Amino acid sequence: MYCYADNAASQETRKKYWEFMALDRSRFQNRISRVEQCLQEVLSENHRKHIFATRFSLPAALEF
Repeated sequence: MYCYADNAASQETRKKYWEFMALDRSRFQNRISRVEQCLQEVLSENHRKHIFATRFSLPAALEF
């Protein structure tokens, strides 16, 4: 087992790295939540079915 002395600068550097990663993760989660709220209606199954029906249905004159 190795035991080594860790200086304060090294400890502070590691601490800042993990704080930065946590902050970045938090920002990403917030962005996901905001985008989800914007896209929720568009990605709903009813909306997708409606768009598919209006875009890809045959015109009334061509229906058999």
